[in-house]
Amino acid sequence: MKLGDLLSAATAAREIFQEVDARFGPGAGEVGDVLKAGREVRVFAGRFQGKAAVFKQLLTDDATQKLSDTEAELAFLAEALPGGAARAVPFLAALPQTKTLILGHAPGQKVSVALKTDNRSERSRVMARCGDWLAKVAPLRTEMRPFWGRKIARRAGEGDGRVPEGGEKLFQSTLDRMMAIGLRHRGQSKSHAKAHGDFAPVNLNIDQDTVWAFDIQGGHSLPLARMAARFLVAASMYRAGAPGPLGLDADDVMAFDVGQILPDDEQTELFAFFVAEQFLRRLKSEGRTGEGLKSALTRLEVLHDQLPEIRGNAG
Repeated sequence: MKLGDLLSAATAAREIFQEVDARFGPGAGEVGDVLKAGREVRVFAGRFQGKAAVFKQLLTDDATQKLSDTEAELAFLAEALPGGAARAVPFLAALPQTKTLILGHAPGQKVSVALKTDNRSERSRVMARCGDWLAKVAPLRTEMRPFWGRKIARRAGEGDGRVPEGGEKLFQSTLDRMMAIGLRHRGQSKSHAKAHGDFAPVNLNIDQDTVWAFDIQGGHSLPLARMAARFLVAASMYRAGAPGPLGLDADDVMAFDVGQILPDDEQTELFAFFVAEQFLRRLKSEGRTGEGLKSALTRLEVLHDQLPEIRGNAG
């Protein structure tokens, strides 16, 4: 973390503490360690009204609207998921002056850490519980919306970062096959859901058999196949080994069980499309080198060869 970011975060922590003090009384809150200091958000560990808490300060121009949206989203999830194995961190309070959410602390271990285990059965257990979370939450608010895959493919090709040297041809050929899939499914109704907004291992904790979701993004409706693909592609980065279906880990795919999440007609080409999108985005943005790059390109090559070949004019 850069010195300037740390200094800005320290100033923000004091301002958040002062607002908590003014609104809820002396001693109501403590703002502690900086967990994240980015351009769009700052996150602090702390305590609120005697319990562990997370303070999330929003820095974008639409921060006020995001405060409202996230409060409404977490209120919905708290009512829909009052107990059981699928949970979401609770909303505790909002601080309008500093544009800060006060959220409950998710118990357990971060899933991105849990997936690094060498115990194959334990990894599969974690994958299964995360798949169960999405299978439980997505149906609460699923709707059918048109799918515009070529636009999504273009964004993947034009996104931040650069294609690593040696991967340009494979990247472009994969993108071309994505465009062809997008053309075949253009405008068709596909499942979209409000479930998380950024469903990935870094935004989940596992506590025994309970999965806690955090950093929930205010109720955005996203393609359900993309949510599943994003999680599985991210998980593949925590596992060394031979790639399986679509470049993913075969045991992960089996444990996560896309079949319980997606309709039958979205489990093949559409799911493969979004797996490709996620791999291409990561390849461009992560700046991998050495063995990490070699592994990513190997997975992408397996995926590429399992995508449908381009037939006729895909333009």
